[in-house]
Amino acid sequence: MFAQHNLEYPKEIWQSIVGRGPDQISEKPEDILVRMAELGDAPERLYKTFRARYFQILEKVARPGVEKLISDAVGLGYELHIVSSSEKRWVEGHLNDLGLREHFQTLTTRDEGVPTKPAPDLYLRCLEKTDLKPKQVWALEDSENGLTAAKAAGLRTIVCPNPTTEHLNFSKADKFVSSLEDITLPL
Repeated sequence: MFAQHNLEYPKEIWQSIVGRGPDQISEKPEDILVRMAELGDAPERLYKTFRARYFQILEKVARPGVEKLISDAVGLGYELHIVSSSEKRWVEGHLNDLGLREHFQTLTTRDEGVPTKPAPDLYLRCLEKTDLKPKQVWALEDSENGLTAAKAAGLRTIVCPNPTTEHLNFSKADKFVSSLEDITLPL
């Protein structure tokens, strides 16, 4: 949508918001587009267009290595939980589309009314739902905001960035991998 107006979405802004929920974002992408393109008061229309286009082009493909990692974890008797700053319906929709929902015991999402990442609250809420202690848990993250949240909750962390986040600072991670295929269980 930025390209339609001969603009480019500032990568540094995108990298700073990956992993955050809307309560943690000061300016939405559609607001930035309205401002940069001098479009006046059109964010709601742009937001609807953005969401429709986003779901149209979104690939329903898991990242390489995710299915084997889940299979190995399940085979070892690990509990699997998802903690996301996204809405539950969005997360669950993707899991269902990929045929992976059945492998996760809980989903903890922004719908639960606690601050989203980089705050640790979503991870802490997930721990409340389980009998797990922080030192028993490995958090798998792809964003600096997620890493910050997991570490603040006392969890051990593995970071596997995506193309948008690969240049961020992950020096606080306990383990760093370039691909999910590089994770060998047990840890």
